[in-house]
Amino acid sequence: MSVECEQSAVRAAFTPFLGKLLGLTTFESRVQRFGDRLVLIIERCDRNIPGDKVARIHQEDAAQALSLPWNSDAKFEAVD
Repeated sequence: MSVECEQSAVRAAFTPFLGKLLGLTTFESRVQRFGDRLVLIIERCDRNIPGDKVARIHQEDAAQALSLPWNSDAKFEAVD
């Protein structure tokens, strides 16, 4: 795995870490190594588990909230 990809995982972990310190988020996240890959692990924050049932919490990203025309190719980018 390239140093650039590892740095990307660490940078991506910083935002939820800072949000938790500031009391803006409650979910857990961490960077962990699996073999030669450094990955970002984020606890799902879009589910609620009352008792033995799982309920989905509706979420929108900025593009959806602003009604921007996003196609699936433009919204997500693969990193190798």
